Amino acid sequence: MITYFISDLHLHVNQPRLTQLFLDFLQEKAPHADALYILGDFFALWLGDDVEMPQFPEVCAAMRQLVSQGVPIYIMRGNRDFLLGKHFAKATNSTLLPDPYVIDLYKKRILLTHGDRLCTLDTGYQKFRKFVQNPLIKWIFLNIPARLRTKIGLWVKSKANRQKANIDYNQPKYDVTSTAVTKWRNKYKAPLIVHGHTHRPQITHDHIVLGEWTPKEAIILQISSEDEQLIDLCSP
Repeated sequence: MITYFISDLHLHVNQPRLTQLFLDFLQEKAPHADALYILGDFFALWLGDDVEMPQFPEVCAAMRQLVSQGVPIYIMRGNRDFLLGKHFAKATNSTLLPDPYVIDLYKKRILLTHGDRLCTLDTGYQKFRKFVQNPLIKWIFLNIPARLRTKIGLWVKSKANRQKANIDYNQPKYDVTSTAVTKWRNKYKAPLIVHGHTHRPQITHDHIVLGEWTPKEAIILQISSEDEQLIDLCSP
């Protein structure tokens, strides 16, 4: 009895190695699981199902294949792919989850979240997140012509990359706060939180952090009835 959790793959057409790592995972390890949970930032950028889905036919097909083998896939949107929609879910036979979401797994109550909302010290980001993920703003953006959406997305990505070069993400400001973790654990009556976003893989007594995927490291979380383990798919 094993369930896998992954996040922050940041799949992109210009990163074929990451896509292949995911496809290999679906073919080799995932078929033996009870379920697969993807906790956000599955894709590097998602400008709408109509724009992005045609770029990932192999990924969609492999996900459908896994579900047909009896392994359900659950997907939570992240800060990079919060525009994932019902068309993608239908094309992959996966289930979209709200953030946060509570599951009961092997007699454990676990709260799942992408993790960005737990970074409460980064007030600038929290204001930005609230604006761009407003349902009205999302509706307006998704009704802009695809070509214009692509141009806007490339501009935003370019700006984000420039800002990233000047930011030290090791600062506490960009990590989850213990206060937020405790508040959410109490609110949802969940002893354990599993999240991604911060790219700081670790297992503590009250939360597990998933890792970012790169061509050299692909961290997955394996939870069984016995324990929890972080595993690097790239390790021999």
